[in-house]
Amino acid sequence: MSGTWPHTLHHDRSLGTSASLYLVKLSVARVIQIDMLTYRYRARVAEVHSAVKRRLDYQVELVNTKKRLEQDHMVNWIVDNVVKGITPKQVIDRFIAEAACHKNKVAN
Repeated sequence: MSGTWPHTLHHDRSLGTSASLYLVKLSVARVIQIDMLTYRYRARVAEVHSAVKRRLDYQVELVNTKKRLEQDHMVNWIVDNVVKGITPKQVIDRFIAEAACHKNKVAN
């Protein structure tokens, strides 16, 4: 470099300052990049969590609905078969038995 000694010394100091500022800028840029990557990672984790939870909730609802439908079908099947199994004679006999029981209670 051409120039006087104090000028070159001042120039060398400014280069050192620029280099240290450059390193600081790089460090800040790395921290910002890491923060952005962390933000993206956490956003993706939250998205995956939401998707998995939605799918699991669907499966739970599917199982509960299937169980409820099976129970309803079983109850209807039992009631229908019991009703089909009752004959008119059984209805009349039951009515007569209940009337007689009621008559005995009233008489006492």
